[in-house]
Amino acid sequence: NIDDHLCSFVSEKVMIEEFVQSRVTDREMKRMMKDADVHFVMADDDPAAYKHFRKFYPVARAMRIAQRYKDKRDAARAAKELSKEGMK
Repeated sequence: NIDDHLCSFVSEKVMIEEFVQSRVTDREMKRMMKDADVHFVMADDDPAAYKHFRKFYPVARAMRIAQRYKDKRDAARAAKELSKEGMK
């Protein structure tokens, strides 16, 4: 059966980037990390690598806040430009 040979892979770096860009929630990211069969950084034979990588999670949360602010600001600017164009 082909399903017996399928596994899921997760790149922790990509998950962090998706989280910062608000494409996945914290809960979704944690679930995907937990459910994955293969991880890029987290490995049983080298737990120190993932321990070091986990230091980036608080940074990612701060970056997510900054990114959301930037996205809202950019959307407001775009709306303002569109309304100026509509008045011409």
